[in-house]
This record gives sequence, structure tokens and C-alpha cells, in this order.
Amino acid sequence: LVRLHTNVNNSLGRLEKFIFTEWKFHNTRLLELHESLSSEDKKLFTLDVRPLSWEDYFIDLTKGVRVYLSKEPLKNLGKARSKDN
Repeated sequence: LVRLHTNVNNSLGRLEKFIFTEWKFHNTRLLELHESLSSEDKKLFTLDVRPLSWEDYFIDLTKGVRVYLSKEPLKNLGKARSKDN
């Protein structure tokens, strides 16, 4: 239990800037670039994030946090999930 608390605390410490900050990006040049592309180029160079599967994105994000920030191998994921049930 202490190890779990330490891992969660360390992860929050590393991620707090990204979790608790609202990020706003102004991308007028990107929008202008998108509008200037031909329809063929728009298919090749996707700049629109609306069709992005956010569920898949967050699944990949959490795996990345486990592997690269928490230094936990993905092989432990099944064991961790079984503890949640």
C-alpha cells in the first residue's frame, strides 16, 4: 500500500502541470495551411483532430504514463486490472 501511494504521488508530481493547467492553442496558421491544401493533400496530411478516437488516445496515454513515468512494464497491467475488480 505504501508503494502504491508513493507511485501515485510521484506520478501526480510529474503530471500536475499538465493535469491542472488549461491549455489553449491559437492555430490560425495551421488552419490557413489546411485551407490551402488540395483535397488530395488533405487526405495525405491530416490536420483535423475531430475524427480522432479520444478513447483510444487516452488508453495509449495511460499506457505511456505507466511505462515511461512510472517505469512499470505492461506485462503487469493484467495483474493491476485484476486488483481493481
